[in-house]
Amino acid sequence: MKLLSGKTSWKTPPTTSIEVISTSSGSGAVYPTSFTHWHDESNVEVGGSIRIDTNSNVAYGTEIYQDPPALNDSFSFSRNLKSGNYVLSILTVGYTNSGIVKLEIDGTTSFDDLDLYSSSAIFNRVLTRNITISTDETHKFRFTVIGKNPSSSNYYFSCRKIWANKT
Repeated sequence: MKLLSGKTSWKTPPTTSIEVISTSSGSGAVYPTSFTHWHDESNVEVGGSIRIDTNSNVAYGTEIYQDPPALNDSFSFSRNLKSGNYVLSILTVGYTNSGIVKLEIDGTTSFDDLDLYSSSAIFNRVLTRNITISTDETHKFRFTVIGKNPSSSNYYFSCRKIWANKT
């Protein structure tokens, strides 16, 4: 048996306790008031698979999108959250080939006007929207490309990170 610093062995139980901070249901559960989601961990619901390209112009060095881009592309993820008002932020790219996106939370539209089009490249664009979480529980976030700006040439939704903080 090998001794660690402080002369405790690896078989010695830890002296700290583990506290459950969230459960899927039940009274007494504690729900987070913020989250961060990385787009490469999204679940594709409609359309092409998630593609990751190296791009030194963007934060974190990668551009992440569904490929090929198309109308009705959608992806989702779920998060446990406390009810209340949040500011949702999306780290994206604005360009001449970007689409318009809507967000549904638990099947209800939160917004449907996120136009990602830009006449020139904006590589580290952070767009924000106010959203409301109605109950303390797990919520499904679903983003869908619903159209494109008349000046846009395609339906890209390049996204690296989505995060929210309770206000």
